[in-house]
Amino acid sequence: MDEKTVKQRIKAYRKQSKLSQKEIADQIGISRNAYIGIENGDTRIFNEKLQKIAELTDTTIEKLVLGYEPVENAEYKLGEAKMDFDEKYRRLQEDYEARIREKDDTIALLKKLVDSLQESLKSKDSIIALLQK
Repeated sequence: MDEKTVKQRIKAYRKQSKLSQKEIADQIGISRNAYIGIENGDTRIFNEKLQKIAELTDTTIEKLVLGYEPVENAEYKLGEAKMDFDEKYRRLQEDYEARIREKDDTIALLKKLVDSLQESLKSKDSIIALLQK
């Protein structure tokens, strides 16, 4: 994180909030020129001013400084996602195994049918051979 990026985000959020530099400056208790210095990177920002800027632009310090909102309870959400994944994996595994069993049953049935047809063919060949004699 560099200060230039933070300043750019402050300016972007100010514009997004449709606030003028003067309005922000008045609200945080500094001159417009001092605020312009913040956006240009000429003036250092103090935490209490940064907090106020975040409030005025309807964002958070984290978004201004980091560019994103850190996830609260990330460990809990990760655990929840893992449980979700495990459940979906278990269901997919069960579905896969059920389909394999169905295919195995179909193959067994087809083998029986082939055997039956081969027996019928042998019988017909035998009858034909007898009739030709």
